[in-house]
Amino acid sequence: MTNRTVVRIILVAIAIIAALYFLYLIRTVLGMLFIAVFLAVALAPVVEVFVRLKLKRSLAILLTYFLLLAMVFGLGQIQGI
Repeated sequence: MTNRTVVRIILVAIAIIAALYFLYLIRTVLGMLFIAVFLAVALAPVVEVFVRLKLKRSLAILLTYFLLLAMVFGLGQIQGI
């Protein structure tokens, strides 16, 4: 192996370690982003139903979140939490 190859391998290894460390640092943000995308995809059909019922999209989203919260709190009341 030439010196150039050795340097290239070391630099690639350092870049991979730096990238993994950066992902480690922003793991909380990535988790929140994953949850936000999951909620958006999961709630999109409900929002579309409200939009088809002639509600504005912003109002449909707000209503969907209120219904979701009502279900969560309602379930908590049923469970006695």
